Amino acid sequence: MEASVLAELKVELVRLAERASRPGHSQLDKLLYQSLLERVLAESRAGSYLRVSGAAAGNAAIVACAAAYNEVYLEFVESDCGEPQARQKARAVWHAALPPLTTSDNIRDFVACVAYGLATEMVGEQKAARMLYAAQVAQSNLKIQSAAAALEEKNKRRGPYNTRSKSQNEIPVSDVQS
Repeated sequence: MEASVLAELKVELVRLAERASRPGHSQLDKLLYQSLLERVLAESRAGSYLRVSGAAAGNAAIVACAAAYNEVYLEFVESDCGEPQARQKARAVWHAALPPLTTSDNIRDFVACVAYGLATEMVGEQKAARMLYAAQVAQSNLKIQSAAAALEEKNKRRGPYNTRSKSQNEIPVSDVQS
């Protein structure tokens, strides 16, 4: 295959990866992405890329991380830097593409990506355990922040006159008997 045709296919591959990773993406976009990726990788002598299929293809975060990995992997394999270096560089990009642990949805997607990474040997068991622990801590912090916000909202609704407890409003028994 000519270099110009391969370059055009790569541009189309990146465009499809972006479309497939957006919310509301179609199953056709994912299938086109996978088909085009396989064609480009076959033509460019690349052997080890992330294939996203089945239930994993339904998660936009997994598709986005895999697309980032595949794009960098393909670039480095074609530059003749060697398979191990290409995998190492692509793994670093995969890690950078993981969703931030800032919302419950992101944490769920992060866990899905780590589980997928573990299944595809993108990440080792020890590192995956640390990453999942970080997600667990982030989820706990979100729950604490949510509870604190709910308590603050409750206190706002009570108004300024209901801030003192009953014990502060009561007259001590010793003062009454005197």
